[in-house]
Amino acid sequence: MDPEEETLAVYRWTQEGYVEILAAERGEQVRAEPFEATPLQVGVLFGDDEDDEP
Repeated sequence: MDPEEETLAVYRWTQEGYVEILAAERGEQVRAEPFEATPLQVGVLFGDDEDDEP
């Protein structure tokens, strides 16, 4: 999470090092590893209500 940019990045470890597998910002809904079963509104991480629309 980057609170200044209000973004979320997900990385996966590989033999070559970390690889970014997801980049999202406020207003987007994602299914981020390792929690793919649960949709996440990125804005909720930065104080938005779950029902708010961008």
